[in-house]
Amino acid sequence: CVALAAFSSTQGIESAVFRATGNMPILSTQQIISCDKTDGGCNGGDLPTAFDYVEQDGGIDEASNYPDTSHRSGSTGSCKSHGQVAKVTDYKYAVPPCQGGSCSSQDEDGLKAALSKHGPLSICVNAESWNSYSGGVSTARCSGAYNKLDHCVQLVGYNTTASFPYWIVRNSWSEGWGENGYIYLEYGKNTCGLADEATVPQDRKSTRLNSSH
Repeated sequence: CVALAAFSSTQGIESAVFRATGNMPILSTQQIISCDKTDGGCNGGDLPTAFDYVEQDGGIDEASNYPDTSHRSGSTGSCKSHGQVAKVTDYKYAVPPCQGGSCSSQDEDGLKAALSKHGPLSICVNAESWNSYSGGVSTARCSGAYNKLDHCVQLVGYNTTASFPYWIVRNSWSEGWGENGYIYLEYGKNTCGLADEATVPQDRKSTRLNSSH
């Protein structure tokens, strides 16, 4: 099941709830996979439309109430009755998005500031070279072009004082992949398009960003 946006969007909402309340819920990826009819369920999806779904539905349930089945079965499944323990009132782009072309001029310093202010960000990337990643700062030359984005993850940190500055990205594949489930991507080159579509979902108690979508 290739649910591109489900993990990244739920992780983003979890982070927004934590920023607002100090509580960290574990939210249902399955609800987005099965109930969001704009995106493709097991055939993929996108972050803005996933957040729009949660906002329009009135919220998202906990994983304990609506557990993941698609990643075992490979099937999107049908939407089931669910609660709304966390709500999305809006989402904002952390930096101006790139929605076409090579995306070679993305604002990574602005992205760094947004990450420092708001915590983990939901992003979509070009992961075509990630299968071979085993650790360290990735030197793979994966394109940052908008039409190459094929996976959604979470941007969680950076190290700009290292001799080879890098971003820290949390992947959803397994803890045995990469750096215990993380990948380090070169800073300053929009590596794999990490700054193309960085978003911050807002729950009802979160501070709203000034940028708009």
